[in-house]
Amino acid sequence: MPSFSADSVGSLMRRLPLRKAPGPDHLRTEMLLPIKSVLAPLLSLLFSICYQWSYTPSPWRQAQVVPIHKKGDPTSPGNYRPISLTSIVRKLFEMLHWIKLSVSMI
Repeated sequence: MPSFSADSVGSLMRRLPLRKAPGPDHLRTEMLLPIKSVLAPLLSLLFSICYQWSYTPSPWRQAQVVPIHKKGDPTSPGNYRPISLTSIVRKLFEMLHWIKLSVSMI
């Protein structure tokens, strides 16, 4: 079973963008960074279990869809594009997966 180390989770937490809109869980990077030393080992255990069981928790599969104005008349629905705000914890999990896949492809 590939495990995700607390160090790798902590280092990825530092790479998360700041000042971004939160997802449905209302968590922001700025909220997680001060407790990174406590949170990283817990998340690494959670991520390893989720990976081993091929399980994605239901809240991680939810997104908040928000319309963003592109250009033109703001009263026209066609001038908006949707963006999906997802959980920051899910983003960390996806980043770890991407790294594991990238390394295994080399």
